[in-house]
Amino acid sequence: MKAIVTSILSIVILVGIQAQDPGELDLTFGINGISRLPLNFSNNIETISVLPDDHIITGGQYFEEDYGSVCVSAKLDENGTMINYGSTGTVEHNFNPGVESECIYASQILPNGKIILAGHQSTPANVFVMQLLSDGTFDASFSGDGIFTDDSFSFKVNNIEIFGDETNYTIAVCGTDNGYDIPQIIMLNQEGYVVSGFGTGGLYQMTEHDGEFLDIVIDPANSCFYGCGYEWLSPDAFVSKHQLSTGTLIEEFGTNGIYTFSGLSSHIRTETMLMNEAANLITAFGYLLHPDGDNDIFGIRLNASDGTLDETFGIGGFSSLRIPGQDEFIEDAVSQGDEKYYVGGHTFSVGDGADFMVGRILNNGYADPSFGSGGFTVVDIDNHDQVKSIALSNDESKLYAGGMSGYGNPYYTGTIACFHTGYTVGIAEKKSEPGLICRVYPNPANEIITIETGNEDTYTIEVYDLAGKLLKSETLFGENLHLNVSGIHEGMYLLNVISGNKFIKSSKIIIQ
Repeated sequence: MKAIVTSILSIVILVGIQAQDPGELDLTFGINGISRLPLNFSNNIETISVLPDDHIITGGQYFEEDYGSVCVSAKLDENGTMINYGSTGTVEHNFNPGVESECIYASQILPNGKIILAGHQSTPANVFVMQLLSDGTFDASFSGDGIFTDDSFSFKVNNIEIFGDETNYTIAVCGTDNGYDIPQIIMLNQEGYVVSGFGTGGLYQMTEHDGEFLDIVIDPANSCFYGCGYEWLSPDAFVSKHQLSTGTLIEEFGTNGIYTFSGLSSHIRTETMLMNEAANLITAFGYLLHPDGDNDIFGIRLNASDGTLDETFGIGGFSSLRIPGQDEFIEDAVSQGDEKYYVGGHTFSVGDGADFMVGRILNNGYADPSFGSGGFTVVDIDNHDQVKSIALSNDESKLYAGGMSGYGNPYYTGTIACFHTGYTVGIAEKKSEPGLICRVYPNPANEIITIETGNEDTYTIEVYDLAGKLLKSETLFGENLHLNVSGIHEGMYLLNVISGNKFIKSSKIIIQ
């Protein structure tokens, strides 16, 4: 077993106290920091996203005894209260009444507020992608009626990613085939139709491995994407690198395009993945089965160019974290503006059954002791609580964790918990819109920096030092912008690209 680092973390259950410190529940949200959705019979949340106006979008399913499983999306305000959305207060779609296999598993928000939801339905599983306007009505410009579905694809959806800009974008949908045998991806254009040149007829299958893609991240500046997942027939997990246009593996990464990590454990899952474009790093989180029989939180960080381990993360590129008790499971991760990571999942260390768990991890792979108790907060809501998805508010002062609480299938309730982060994004640290094309080069630079926006428009380009002091601001027009930085001293800076009131990209740049 490769060397890993274990951090013994204590637990805090927050009841009836004033929430102020990082990791504590925001008591103004829902009831004492918890909001439970009042939907029919039994329901759960699989994905959450935050709109530009800070409203929260959820996706998942609910069960009705006469109709089986129905995929459903709801909208909540910043206080955790359901608000008007769709035609009945929720957006629902029942593809096959009586079939208990319809669910929304992934969501993304475009800068213009449009909502993209994806999942699978029926038996065998078929992919669907919905595009909604911010009020919950179906967007008829997408696939004719707002819903793409194709029963020619045997497809169980795990996640989606978007790249391009809000007028010309592509949706990547990742998952596995119906037998959990082959990791696969399809690409849709902004009109809701399959990009036929990708893979074979729009479907790419990574036949080099069995199993599934659990997450995908796009690097449009380098015309590539990364997938992570695990194999069914072995204990191995993987991160792979592919050409963006076709899906073909890029052989310079790992071994023939795939970095496989085995030997750490008898069972490993990489559930979620993040990319730091400025540092050219890929970080994946999940869980592994420790030799003592308990599941631990697992992280790995790789050089995005060649798939070699980043040895500044954990010990030799690997990190393993533990809460006292047994069995921690990670489902999702997001990054904070200062490059710390949040993870969300569940643990069996408190009370009966599973409990909500969120944590903050430093850029070096160790738990952040300033968050919660020793880096983690555990909340015992009911007898069976699981976090499925996490998201940050736009200013990153709040962390939302969505999932389920209750007695177990099918008697559970869609639930969101809200936590203070103790952090707020400064103007010099805003995060880029995920997946949107905006290339900044050369980096390092000594005189002229070029910004390729992909869209002819008027942009404000700002340069800040790392203390947040504005050093330069220029308004430029076009899709290929040129900024003269020859008057700025050597060092590292933050470059922001803004269009109107929309934040497009933030990049760390080096001037030499």
